[in-house]
Amino acid sequence: MPLPPPAPAPPIQRNLDSPADQALSKIVDLLLEDGYGFTIPAWEGDAFLKISNARGALTDLTISDQGTVIWEYRSARGGRVDPVRLITVTLTLLDPEAKIARPELPSRDGRVFILNAASHALFRCGLTTSRHHSDPDAFTVLTVTNPSEPVRGAVDITDDGELTWQVRAPHHRDGGLVLPDIAGSISLALLRAQHHPSHA
Repeated sequence: MPLPPPAPAPPIQRNLDSPADQALSKIVDLLLEDGYGFTIPAWEGDAFLKISNARGALTDLTISDQGTVIWEYRSARGGRVDPVRLITVTLTLLDPEAKIARPELPSRDGRVFILNAASHALFRCGLTTSRHHSDPDAFTVLTVTNPSEPVRGAVDITDDGELTWQVRAPHHRDGGLVLPDIAGSISLALLRAQHHPSHA
């Protein structure tokens, strides 16, 4: 007699006791106050969301159970990547209170190589920049940090215009930024880059 087919795997459920789940819920509450909306897939351990209504932006946030926060940002304009927006977002994440002087931003006219423009502008205002390849076939990555505020983590920018901010949440074993600071930095970065919430 043949065995019955296996039962389908149950969907992954939220883990309300997880520090990642609790951190993400707090960030959702804070960003809702600024008008942003979300889609939140189910998760287990790590927590994940997409900001669904930042006009002109594609953006995801992941918080690991170990306390690593990764915010991914990309313009929804595809090949038309504006280096000024990437510079503005980076400066907001690494120096939200504008303690360091802002650089003269590259002209929006003409074709500007993304990493050259970003690297030059961010280095001139005192941030640390370095370029690397994760492997020979990968995009070049510009990593940017603020030496005067290492707790603000690092921003990676690829030469095709994707930006990733990695920082620690308070439940990280070494501590990290408070959740209102993380949420506020993301919201401010989106607003300064003209990605206002859409209420359609």
